[in-house]
Parts: sequence; C-alpha cells; structure tokens
Amino acid sequence: MKPDTSRIIDSIIWSLDNYVVPETRSPFSASIMVTVQNLLRHVGLRACVEPELRWEDNADLESVLERVLQRLENHPQLAATLRGGLAETRKAVQDSRPDPAVFPSIDRLTARALALRATLDSLLKALITVRDSYRDEQTYLECRQEIRNYLARQLVREDQLITPAFTGNRR
Repeated sequence: MKPDTSRIIDSIIWSLDNYVVPETRSPFSASIMVTVQNLLRHVGLRACVEPELRWEDNADLESVLERVLQRLENHPQLAATLRGGLAETRKAVQDSRPDPAVFPSIDRLTARALALRATLDSLLKALITVRDSYRDEQTYLECRQEIRNYLARQLVREDQLITPAFTGNRR
C-alpha cells in the first residue's frame, strides 16, 4: 500500500513545518509544535521498527526465562525453596507462547511482552526473597546475571525507538 506509514507521517511533519509553524505566534505554541513533531517522528519510527524489536525482545526474554528456569530446576535446594515460583514461571512462559497460526500483530506482540515481563518480575521477586540464603551460590548468581544481561539488551532495543525520534529540537 502506498504511501506507507512513514511517508504519511513525514508528510504531516512537512505540512506542520511549512504551514503551521510559521504561523505560530507564541513561544508556547512553538514549543507545542516541536513536541508534536517529535512525537510524530516517534510514532513513525515505532510503526517501522517496533514489531521487529518487540519480536526480538520477546524471543530473547523467553529464552532467558527458559535458561534461568533450567538452572534453578537443576539446583535441588534452590528449586525446592522457589517451588511455587518456578511452577508459576514455567506455566506463564508456556501460556504466553503465540499461536503460530495467528499473525503476530503489534498488539499481540505487546500482550506477549507484557505477560513475559510480568513473569520476569515475579521471578525476580522470588529470587530476591531467597537472596540472603543463596547470595553466594553460583546458580543464584548466574540467574541474576542472566536477567541483568537481558535487561541491558532490552534497554538498547528500547533506545532504538526513542533516541532517533527525539534528537534535535525539543521544548
């Protein structure tokens, strides 16, 4: 379909630049226009890049959760301590898997991302509750590091949606 989303948004920004911005009279309205243009660039960037980044992040997080679960399940004492949390995490990861017969729209990808992130948050809370007992255990340390590494990668992915759109004029 033509024009694509990014061209439509670029056209809106061009129209604002050429017809609305020159007519702004107050510093406040000029500031609002800068914000609107930044937000439009952000929406355009998200339309083009977000589905792929969301897909990548979901796969990354699911993989991290699986590896952490496997490590924890292979440590009998730690697994016994976290028993309920591990079962809930395993079920949540399985329940969040998308149906391969259904197209992964951005809404579906986002719903899966939210479910996986809630699972990660619950697992982190469970790990924090046993920190004093296991803080020096290799398995515990590896699990926490695996999660920290994922969070760092997630921030890099999210930055791709923000920095390019908000570089330049700001209010």
